[in-house]
Amino acid sequence: MKRFADFVLQYKRLTLTVAFTLTVIGALSWFAMPKEEDPRLKDRFGMITAIYPGATPLEMERFIVNPLEKELARIAEVQKYKSTMRADFAVINLELAGDLSTDAQINETWDEVQEAIDIAHREFPKGVAAPSLDTSLLEQTAVLIALSGTEDLLALLDQAKTLRDEVLQGSYVAKVDIVGDPGEQITIDLDDSRLENLGLTVGQVANQLERANTFAPSGALRVKDQRVNILTNAAFRNVEELRSFPLFLNNGTPVELGSIAEVARTVELPAQQFMRFNGTPAVGVGVVAKENIDLLKFGSQVRELISDFSERHPEVQLQEINFQPDYVGERLGTLATSL
Repeated sequence: MKRFADFVLQYKRLTLTVAFTLTVIGALSWFAMPKEEDPRLKDRFGMITAIYPGATPLEMERFIVNPLEKELARIAEVQKYKSTMRADFAVINLELAGDLSTDAQINETWDEVQEAIDIAHREFPKGVAAPSLDTSLLEQTAVLIALSGTEDLLALLDQAKTLRDEVLQGSYVAKVDIVGDPGEQITIDLDDSRLENLGLTVGQVANQLERANTFAPSGALRVKDQRVNILTNAAFRNVEELRSFPLFLNNGTPVELGSIAEVARTVELPAQQFMRFNGTPAVGVGVVAKENIDLLKFGSQVRELISDFSERHPEVQLQEINFQPDYVGERLGTLATSL
């Protein structure tokens, strides 16, 4: 220790230069280092979602889930999976083996899972869309915003989607999710007497709609106690287009759907999700930050985007439910004070 003290006293300029350099490097590192509250976990969990419009749970198991499970069983790195079947859709939750320690190993396994899905899809009934694979289940929502101000959930949902699209433009933003999405459906209430006069049946109407549209069910045809799933995708961009959809009678004469039915966009019943904030109906927007960034800069950017949206949409009330960058800033301030 004495020798070190003698060295410091003898080479004062060198000692001061080294100390100053280390101080500058430390200060620069403090401002440049990534600032996040929680560690990122490996993406070892995933979910496969498959949709088969009109299928019963037993049909989902036989025609969709069984082929998928057969192919997944061939992948040794898939530690376990659990399947849930419902009418029209099925979900398979996956967990990869814990000994997959690197991102490269995990990504390679997910590629194998995707290949297994593609192979199983070849055995699906004709016209069934390919299942989707989601491997981002562990992503953390850093900012959660509640939109309220009206009892109209569809209006809130539309505003939430607009806000989502705008926040996604942020350079620090990885993903934006809709929280408390009530779901939406197109309801077609057919006039049974009008159908009878034109010589049409519910089945004929449903078949013509299905030929125009072939994706996921998002509504139903109803006449008295009869219910038939209808499908919507880009073919019908809005309710007005669906109302003007031409139905062809048995003699080939076209008739607009809106002339024989009431077509409406409504909240899905029963609602899949429902959110309330301070006792009022609301829809949330959850924002996920990119990895290895300064969460404080992320927070400033998101707040600016939300403030700009709020100024242009004063009819919508936006409240912060959770804002993780603020907690990070407080903890860093406490750490700086301690240092």
